[in-house]
Amino acid sequence: MSKIVIVGSGPAGVSAALYAVRAGVDTTVLTKGPGALDRAEKIENYYGLAQPVSGAELERRSIENAKRLGVRFVTAEAVGLTYTDKLTVETIGEDYPADAVILATGASRTVPHIPGLAGLEGHGVPSATPFSTAARMWPCWAAEPMPCTRCRPCCRW
Repeated sequence: MSKIVIVGSGPAGVSAALYAVRAGVDTTVLTKGPGALDRAEKIENYYGLAQPVSGAELERRSIENAKRLGVRFVTAEAVGLTYTDKLTVETIGEDYPADAVILATGASRTVPHIPGLAGLEGHGVPSATPFSTAARMWPCWAAEPMPCTRCRPCCRW
């Protein structure tokens, strides 16, 4: 079975985890704990919510659902990333080998302090942030399949 490690447990990280686990991939999410979503007082514009909820409640529900489907959440901070025969995410306590790694470290693109990371992005280590940022900047993506032909010339997709 393939293994994936996702760094970050916000909306992008949990969404990626849901897709991965439903595709039959052994999925581990590394989290430092609550992020920006946890601090949101009220979320009213999230798909599928009939009533507003706090960011903390939305985060709790999302993680609970992912765990129900088999996603493993580990409280640990990624401090290193190496590649030999496969990728390995290093934390203080343990190493997590993986066939792929997704960085989902927040909307502000908080880059983890991982030596050698820049050389691995684009080689099995994508970041979930470009889509999140682009979706806010180019609203025409909401109406067309991603990436739309209008946005392609002006974005990295």
